[in-house]
Amino acid sequence: MIDDKQYIKPASIKVSVAPTDLVVTVNELKTHLRVSHSDDDTYIQSLIKAATQFVEQYTRQVLPETTFIAYYDYVSDLEITRYPISSITSIQYYDSSNSLQTIDSQYYETDLADFPARVWFNKEYEVYDFRPAGCLVTFVAGYSDVADIDAGLKQVIMMIAADMYDQRMNMVHGSSSKSVIDYGLLLTAWRKDYFA
Repeated sequence: MIDDKQYIKPASIKVSVAPTDLVVTVNELKTHLRVSHSDDDTYIQSLIKAATQFVEQYTRQVLPETTFIAYYDYVSDLEITRYPISSITSIQYYDSSNSLQTIDSQYYETDLADFPARVWFNKEYEVYDFRPAGCLVTFVAGYSDVADIDAGLKQVIMMIAADMYDQRMNMVHGSSSKSVIDYGLLLTAWRKDYFA
């Protein structure tokens, strides 16, 4: 969507409900690693989570479904810098009496398909003056079924996690054994462009 509105960015975005599913299962990564024992299962799970976070940060995408709260300093036309967003659960603000109010969805419109997603209002709201981040937008982003995540992204997650597993110590007698794979280059096709 292209328009002439000025959208404000969130002051911060925090996870409200963490994902319960892994993008790649422990067994899938163990097969990739050719590991048959279960001694490292907990460690392997932590590597999957770390690799997924790296991919999410680089591509600017949310992979397993996650609920977030975005905080804004005032109620105005808003940008939400996560993708893909499936729904907005609520928009709340602290009014001039410092009481938390929920804005009825009839008073705002959304464009969740674009990146960044946008919310605009057809009514004005006054946020309590002495409350930074007095507007809260709760939203759900990511894929509700991890099977819908692109196979290429899953493969890169496995490659990164395997690299971390194989190179638990990246220094050998003072020289680096760093991976020669450029994961940023591999992920370029999935990176969401964002122009401030």
